[in-house]
Amino acid sequence: MTRYKYVRSFSQYYLNVVSGNYINFAICEYYNDDTFTQLTVLMVKMVTQLDLDAVRQYSKVYASVFTMLQALFMNH
Repeated sequence: MTRYKYVRSFSQYYLNVVSGNYINFAICEYYNDDTFTQLTVLMVKMVTQLDLDAVRQYSKVYASVFTMLQALFMNH
């Protein structure tokens, strides 16, 4: 359960970054800053390594992860 608690927290943080319009990500490319790219790769790796059957048992984690993925693919 502890692992999924962290997954939920990280996915919510990432969702806030992606959907919150806090930063113009084009400016990162302008300054050759690949922090957002590295964070995105890390988040996608985290999600793809999850056991989906286990995640489905925790509805809040499941909703958080897929809401984060939806925001990522809709906004970027």
